[in-house]
Amino acid sequence: MKATDYLAPDFSSLKSYDSHSGKLLVTRFVDEDGNIVAESLFSEASTRLHTILFDKNSRIIQINNYDSNDHLFGIEKYANDFLDESLLLNASGQLVFRFTNYLQSQKNDIQYHRFIRCTAASRINRSFWAKR
Repeated sequence: MKATDYLAPDFSSLKSYDSHSGKLLVTRFVDEDGNIVAESLFSEASTRLHTILFDKNSRIIQINNYDSNDHLFGIEKYANDFLDESLLLNASGQLVFRFTNYLQSQKNDIQYHRFIRCTAASRINRSFWAKR
């Protein structure tokens, strides 16, 4: 996996604030303008479960998921509020699977399905008349 495949920012220069989500600790990392850059959720055993990264408009751009040993095993990348790509890593941090979400507009999807239905109907009609 290439370093450009995912974001791995350094939060050491950011202010961090701790809060709780039920029994679980949440740490939010805030930039100098007061924007939340990321937030990490920790288990009751203080193990990081995931880190959510945000853009300047507070939209999710990536979620990093960690195992019980704090090793990165999954990355979910977002574009325009949609899950765009998911990466599954092995214990060595190597890419095992890349799942890509191909989005198309509903208008294109409807036109495609109409085309398929017309093509299928045409084939059915031809095979029906060929048997007569």
